[in-house]
Amino acid sequence: MSLPEVKIIKATGGLGRPAANLDGVAALCVSGVAATGIVLGDVLGPFYNLSAVEAAGITAAYDATNLVSAHKHCKDFYNEAGEGAELYVVVSAKTADLITLIEDTGVIQTKLIPKLNGRLRLIGITSNAAAGNFFAQTTPTDIVLTAQQLAEWAFDTFRPVSLIIEGSGFNNTAVPDLRSTTGPNANRVAVMVGSDYEYTQSVANFSGVAAVGAALGRLAAIAVNRNLGRVKDGAVAITKAGYSSNKAVGFYSESDVAALDDKGYIFFRTITGKAGYFFNNSHVACPISDDSAYLERGRVLDKAARIVRGVYVDELLNDIEIDPATGKIPADVAKAFQQACDQALNINMSGEVSGAKTYVDTDQDVLATDKVEIKLKVVPHGLLKEIEVTLGFSKTLE
Repeated sequence: MSLPEVKIIKATGGLGRPAANLDGVAALCVSGVAATGIVLGDVLGPFYNLSAVEAAGITAAYDATNLVSAHKHCKDFYNEAGEGAELYVVVSAKTADLITLIEDTGVIQTKLIPKLNGRLRLIGITSNAAAGNFFAQTTPTDIVLTAQQLAEWAFDTFRPVSLIIEGSGFNNTAVPDLRSTTGPNANRVAVMVGSDYEYTQSVANFSGVAAVGAALGRLAAIAVNRNLGRVKDGAVAITKAGYSSNKAVGFYSESDVAALDDKGYIFFRTITGKAGYFFNNSHVACPISDDSAYLERGRVLDKAARIVRGVYVDELLNDIEIDPATGKIPADVAKAFQQACDQALNINMSGEVSGAKTYVDTDQDVLATDKVEIKLKVVPHGLLKEIEVTLGFSKTLE
């Protein structure tokens, strides 16, 4: 027995501090062959640096021996994301093309997303399959549509993700318009056609490879509200950029490049007065009129959805007080529901949205419906796609 005393137990969580930031948790789906420590279809990781990836057997020699780009994508990822970024890798057979990896029977839906149980935010999907080039398909947009179905399933099962698809084998002819109002309407899917030109020149098998790892790494490194092409985030680590057509940046005419941008593809560009290469934008494969017409808009909504669910999931099957005079929700109960969500959003999305507000209508008959309806409005940051300056001489500065 101990002497009588007042026992103090330290509590935590009362300040409502933000949760650990998982916004950059990413996965790469790559082509490869089975090897020591590498089982096809298994989820490898987590990795936090390139050395750990290499220790698992995915090395430059592994790529060279098997004519795949697994290590290259991982290297590009860490060149942009930096050490400490959380990455998972799934190695699939070289014969598996993009749509095989994405479709319902693929490892992404059956293994990757379920295993990480909501932790995953970003997925890059690549393939070295001989006949798997994105632009070599009869209908490349089918790949995008299948990816969108996967993303919608992930959202509906409370594990939202953004997908980056390898736009391999670009040829600048008959390029599908991903921004078309008639489809594919895939606002959670981006297609990357930019490449590391020096790499694609090194071996014939790599000529159609797009730099998905670089795009994924940059997204993992920036806040959810940031555009992939934000100049303030600096140039990419690639020393000579190109396209997955095995052509260097500068090969295509300005009008061709503008058309590619208008069609909603992601690639590298140069900016007059700035050294290096930058992403052109963070397009997704949907009409520009869509509220989630850029990756950052979808990522913001996905993060808000995760936060809101985290706030209210503990209320499932809970009993709530009812106003006996009206049979509806009392004002103080509605206010408590609103405040809980507003606080979580303001803490965990500070600096990522312009504002967020939750509203619970007190005129709800919970006794009849066993349901509370909650409305949430999020005001995103604006995007400075263009800055127009009128320049001229004047006699005075007034």
